[in-house]
Amino acid sequence: MHRRSAGILLFLVSLLFLIPVTVAAQSGHQELLITHRSPEGENDGQVQIQVLFNKPVVPLGTLDDPARKQVLSHFSISPSVVGAFRLLGTNAVVFEPKHHLTLATEYRVTVRKGVRAIDGSVLQADLSWTFRTPGPRILYIQPNNTDRAVPDQEISIATNQALDAASLRERTRFVTSRLMARDEPVAFEIVPAKDNPAARSDLGMERRQYRYIVKQRAPLSLDTKYSIFVDAGVRAQEGNLTTPASASASFKTYGAFRFLRIEPVPRDSYGNLEPSFQLVFTNGVAQEEMDRSAKLASKDGATMTEKITDKLLDFFSKATKGKEKRVTTTAPEGAFFLAYRSQYVRVNNANLEPDRDYEIALLKDLTDVYGQKLENPQDVRFHSGDLQPAVVVRKGMYVISRSVDPRLPVGVQAVDKLYSRIMGLTPQDLLGMNDLRYGIDALAKKVKGEYTATQGVKERNVPMRHEFDLKPRFNRDGFGAVLYDFYAPDERKRHSYFRGSDIHHTGLIFRTDLGAHFKISPKEGLLLVNSLQTGSAVPGVRVDIYREDNSAKSCASGATDGTGTWKLGAQELLACTKRNITTKVLSGNRRPEADEDDEMYDSRSHGQAGPPRLSVLVSKGTDWTFLQAQGEGNPPVWNFGVSPAWEAERPIAAGVIFSDRRIYRLGETVELKGVARYLSYGELKKEAGAEYEIALTDPHGSRTKLPNAKVNEFGSFHINLPIKKNQSLGHYTVTATSKKLNLQYTGTFQVAQFRAPDFKASVTPGRSLVVSGEELTAEVKGEYFFGAPMGGARASWNVTRQRTLFRPAGWEGMFFGIPSWIDEETPAAEPSANVASNWFDLDRDGKGMIRVAVPAGDVKRPMIYSFDVEVKDPSEQTVGAAATATVLPYPVLAGIKMGDWFGEAKKPLSVSVIAVNADGASRPGTAMKVKLIKRDWHSVRRVIRPGQEATETKLVETVAGTCEVVSGPKPVACSVTPPAAGYYIVQAGFKDRENAGTEAKLTFYASGREMVGWSGTEYDRVEIVLDKKSYEPGETARALIKSPYPRAEMLFTVEREKFFLKERRQTEGGAVIVDFTVRKEMIPNAYVGVVLVRTGATASGQEPDEDHQFKVGYAPFSVSAEEKRLQVAVAPERSSLKPGEELSVDFT
Repeated sequence: MHRRSAGILLFLVSLLFLIPVTVAAQSGHQELLITHRSPEGENDGQVQIQVLFNKPVVPLGTLDDPARKQVLSHFSISPSVVGAFRLLGTNAVVFEPKHHLTLATEYRVTVRKGVRAIDGSVLQADLSWTFRTPGPRILYIQPNNTDRAVPDQEISIATNQALDAASLRERTRFVTSRLMARDEPVAFEIVPAKDNPAARSDLGMERRQYRYIVKQRAPLSLDTKYSIFVDAGVRAQEGNLTTPASASASFKTYGAFRFLRIEPVPRDSYGNLEPSFQLVFTNGVAQEEMDRSAKLASKDGATMTEKITDKLLDFFSKATKGKEKRVTTTAPEGAFFLAYRSQYVRVNNANLEPDRDYEIALLKDLTDVYGQKLENPQDVRFHSGDLQPAVVVRKGMYVISRSVDPRLPVGVQAVDKLYSRIMGLTPQDLLGMNDLRYGIDALAKKVKGEYTATQGVKERNVPMRHEFDLKPRFNRDGFGAVLYDFYAPDERKRHSYFRGSDIHHTGLIFRTDLGAHFKISPKEGLLLVNSLQTGSAVPGVRVDIYREDNSAKSCASGATDGTGTWKLGAQELLACTKRNITTKVLSGNRRPEADEDDEMYDSRSHGQAGPPRLSVLVSKGTDWTFLQAQGEGNPPVWNFGVSPAWEAERPIAAGVIFSDRRIYRLGETVELKGVARYLSYGELKKEAGAEYEIALTDPHGSRTKLPNAKVNEFGSFHINLPIKKNQSLGHYTVTATSKKLNLQYTGTFQVAQFRAPDFKASVTPGRSLVVSGEELTAEVKGEYFFGAPMGGARASWNVTRQRTLFRPAGWEGMFFGIPSWIDEETPAAEPSANVASNWFDLDRDGKGMIRVAVPAGDVKRPMIYSFDVEVKDPSEQTVGAAATATVLPYPVLAGIKMGDWFGEAKKPLSVSVIAVNADGASRPGTAMKVKLIKRDWHSVRRVIRPGQEATETKLVETVAGTCEVVSGPKPVACSVTPPAAGYYIVQAGFKDRENAGTEAKLTFYASGREMVGWSGTEYDRVEIVLDKKSYEPGETARALIKSPYPRAEMLFTVEREKFFLKERRQTEGGAVIVDFTVRKEMIPNAYVGVVLVRTGATASGQEPDEDHQFKVGYAPFSVSAEEKRLQVAVAPERSSLKPGEELSVDFT
């Protein structure tokens, strides 16, 4: 109860200290006036009484200044409220109540004449006004507008605040409502709901909801309509206002369970047939009841075993002969009815054949959700609908090799005419297009071509497969690009039960043997080309790069070398990325908004600067293909945890403005330091000598220009900003804008009036470490700084818990606990949670005790319990304190240590283990067991609907090895051997206690030539694991690549604004390890990039295009800049100061 009160009073205190102060210009001829008063009239929510004068009525001074008391003696409120009027600043008065203002009450505030301003002017007349706190309202009555009420139905009346229960009962009527008969009263009583907020819980004007339960004295009759009426005038539990409006609700109890009808579903697009049908009952039916007591069969008695499907497409399959095909398959497992506990039960037309008579047997044992048997069992007949019009063809952009027969399969059903355009494209058709992945429809509009009509189906309900030979649209050697566009009018639009749209599908297919990948950085680019059929590198490939805004002429050209690689140098790259207009903001002549080409570069005007949009044409002889470089790649690098930034010609602001402290009082001086830095081509530069325009934005949003600041030789500038005595309180923003480079930096500070607390609070756990099954205790203490205890002060407390990795002292080389990333693949263990909260009054010694039980078995992993406490003094000032304690599930902990977490398969892995108590003392003689657990992810692709598939992945864990030892005073070693390449969990635990919760687990990667079932390899991405997150310059880093291919060609890079390292190599097996040296030029960070191209035959034996032949991956890492860090020692001339004194500091 008190915890909510503390929140309300904290809000009032913050208002007291931070309300803006406005001072009018002083004039001896202007009388003292009240320029603002609030609140007035009706109020909804928390209110604060505020009065503003047009002149200062007191000078700045201490809070207990007698002049303040004189001014405040003119203020009063009626009805009386425990609290006090207080002055804020020099001309504002607020009222601080000790508790919330009473709800549903009209108050009157009076300011009596005679208030005197500093300049001698006087308030000439009394001022009085009224306001009302939120009054009582009926929010709603439930149930309402339903015919599903039960005989013991709970009826609730929801209100916005507590009501007088007797008054509510007096003004409530509960009656039956029957046609052609008089209403009959129902006997009832009204009681408050048990979960209502407690009375007098100091909730303030917070929007809360109260419920009052209408309890009938006898069960309600079935199949009967009831109404409840609550008249206006219900009294509130507190205050002098009543509810202003009446409220009512009507409902009906459920009746007998009967079947009503079968009907088509209006405007339905569900399933494969139109229309769909639904059974309508008087009451809801559960799914299991329909499965058990309703049978569906064709009229001739045959049970449904087949269905028509439009799964007609095996993309470019060689097995299909002819151009027409009807496909029937066994009906999938699943219900013939879809009930959802509703009175409307859908007939699952996915299991029906079209245009056929069916019979549904509704058996006498069919039961509704209320347990009633069906009164009218019967056989229901209906005729199934026709197939819905559909055209199924692969959409989007695809690349196939020349070994694939380019016959495009198209599935058609219920379509009389199929219109098609199939057009061969030239490179010029593609140049200048913006992101073809999502712009194929735009390309189809750009390319001219006439539609050709083809017969869709011969019979309405017989799906057909058509094949369109694309070979004539490619060049003489079978290479090139083909755009296809299929269109069919949708006949469903004519039917009242469906509102459809025309069918329109487009796609783009490249037929080539050139698989190209392009990497671009601000300083260089890299393109590699591999054969789609063999995966090997292709030398001598011509490369032409075009800007998005100039498709007539390439900006760079070249050819791949013997490794199938072409490097785009810095000067060539500049020709492709440099902006067209030369009089740029860089020369100070134009702002970026004036530059139509700056959209690709300027981060202030157009968002974060990004790479230029380039088109790449790759060709060798008559074979050619096309790709685009734009955005952050595909897949984008941020999918791998790499934060993208394009640090090129357009400078990126990297400076900051900060103050010597965050909060200031009126009359003080704000000292601001600006550090002017910007990034260009990966280098951090300082703008020495530049001039910055400085502006200040106040809490009201007003912007004031300040004197310009000049950057010194160190790349910094200084701003002194005196705060005036009458300046507004609140948050201020300082903005510095470079006149030359258009860079902008900001800093903030706060101006406030405040007073320091005169007491302190503390919370001290009884023990910092306990075991599950014991009690957690913590002592709360409040005392004044002058030493007196805070007896009787209110203390609110809250206890939460979250998972932690507990490491006992003295074993820094060992690892304890189970990292969260290992548990991510298993059911969640120990989520964060609120444990308990309450309040109490401190005893005469200013102390109180928190006690929290931790039942045995409640904690599955080490948890940290946090105690948060707030203590409030009689003046409503609050001070907080916090402390933590750790709870273990088991008193003994296992520790583990490995030499490396990368290694080779089939070689022993040495593991050291230790058993210790929670205090860090070793426990010799403990029987310990080490498990080597192999993790594999098994993925299966399933068809979820025609033309759409989904991948289902399952984690499989297998114990691949164990070893047992007896612990000693020091770590004891044993070894396990990974039998194959892959991902392993190494677990150290206790032989005699499984799942103690204090085991230790680490991960281990074994390299080898075997294939590995990695997680997350079903898309065009590959995961890279680094042995560390941060390195020192000169250190050797190890990267493990989770390859999904038995054999592949790999491009391995370390990059940022340029390629620090790039190499191509052949790989074999599912776990490939690459070592590289971390260099100084990589400070402060870089990332590893990998491109894998599959070589050799596919694992599935299918056509090459049916497997993902290409994978991309990235992994970021940081490099320590400690050797570049400036070591600064600060020596103050004195160790203690008085408020307002200045201090000299020596820097060395």
